[in-house]
Parts: sequence; C-alpha cells; structure tokens
Amino acid sequence: MNSNNFLELLQKGFLATVGATASAIETWQDEHQREAILSQLSNQLEQKVREWTEKGKLTEQEARKIIDGLFNRQSSSTATTETTPMSKNVPIKTEVGDPQVDAELRSLIEQIVALRTELENLRSGDPSK
Repeated sequence: MNSNNFLELLQKGFLATVGATASAIETWQDEHQREAILSQLSNQLEQKVREWTEKGKLTEQEARKIIDGLFNRQSSSTATTETTPMSKNVPIKTEVGDPQVDAELRSLIEQIVALRTELENLRSGDPSK
C-alpha cells in the first residue's frame, strides 16, 4: 500500500470521526433536533421490527413445510425400508461444490446409513447382521 494512500485514508477516517462527533454533539444540544432524530429512529425501528416479524412468519411457514415434507417422506419410506434393505451407495446431491465438504457429507451419510441398518437389525432381533 502506498504511504500517501494510507495517510489519506487515515486523515479521511479522522475527519469522518470528528465530523460525526460534532454532529452528535450538535444533535444532543439541540432538544428539538434530538427529539426529531430519536422519533425518526424509533419509527424506523418499528418499521424494521414489523418487516422482520413478517419475514420471520414466512420463514417459519417455509421451514414447517420443509420439515413436514421430510417427515412425510420419512414415514412413507419407512414402510419401504422395512421390506427392502438399504443400499450402501446413497446418492448425494449437494450445492456446496467444495470437495472437502462433499466428502464429509458422504462420510456422515454413510455413518447414518450404518446406524440405521444397525437399528433395524436390533428391532428385528437379528444382531448378527
């Protein structure tokens, strides 16, 4: 980094800090301006809270749909998996694209498959499998 650019950046930061401090002091000293700014900030905060609440409701609904879909798929596949053994090769669809993450996901899925198979064997009373 060029030393002139660094000094200019440092000076600009200093001047911005001094200006912000001066504005804050002027606002604090002028009661009418202070109340106007506090009222404006309060209104903006209320508006943001309403927006965030709506977004939270929508996100909760979407999450419920996803969870319900997973549970429905799980309950419908449970009957199928009880009659047919699970395949060792589980296809993985990821949007990560990171080979390390994909490998870790495959490893975790293989562990889940092994645990599920072991659980099914324990439920059926056949610990030899």
